[in-house]
Amino acid sequence: MIRILGKKKVAKRIFWGLAIVIIPSFVIWGVGTEMQSARKTFAAKVNRQVISQDDYYNRLQEILNQYRQFFKQEPAENSAEMEKIKKSVLEDLIRQAVISREIKRRRIKVTDQELLDVVRGDPSFRDEKGNFDERRFQETVAGMPDEEWIKIEDNLRKNLSLRKLQNLVGSEGQVKVTDQDLIDYRKKYSLAPDIVKDEDLRKAIFGQKANEAFENWYQQLRKRARVEIYI
Repeated sequence: MIRILGKKKVAKRIFWGLAIVIIPSFVIWGVGTEMQSARKTFAAKVNRQVISQDDYYNRLQEILNQYRQFFKQEPAENSAEMEKIKKSVLEDLIRQAVISREIKRRRIKVTDQELLDVVRGDPSFRDEKGNFDERRFQETVAGMPDEEWIKIEDNLRKNLSLRKLQNLVGSEGQVKVTDQDLIDYRKKYSLAPDIVKDEDLRKAIFGQKANEAFENWYQQLRKRARVEIYI
């Protein structure tokens, strides 16, 4: 059943000013070749994984299409802005390869039941009472090709794997929120207890700390990775 729950590959894109940051979708290619051939077909090599030029240029075109829709124009070919976008796209693919390797090294798995739980929790498949609507789900499944659902599942499985890795890193880094953190945060942003409850504020601060811990962890992992860039 899980194979018809697949998730369409959706890479979240956030425009930060005029730069683009892409959240991983983990497209990894594993092929060996000679250096001369690699420079013609590969965009980069990360440890033993390679990123094809086709994958790089396809992703770049997706981002430029998003850019065009957002800004109603496209950056000039040789502009600093275009170079920043190209660098961002390549670095994101490198990030995906580095993190994908770490997920495999740690043998992080996502069970079918975990996928089902996420699908059942999707608001789009809930009825007016908030319960999972099997009929609505089956109608959605019937309206899409099997290949699309396979992509949907693959994307969902990768996202859940990433979430598990983030939780592990946060646990290893012993991320905690102290009472002083709450006091400092309220003072900094002038948040009174009647505006934001301690429980909600604690979750928000924990999320920020966990993200920072994961980013710091990734940067160290990135420095140790063997990266060769061919474009």
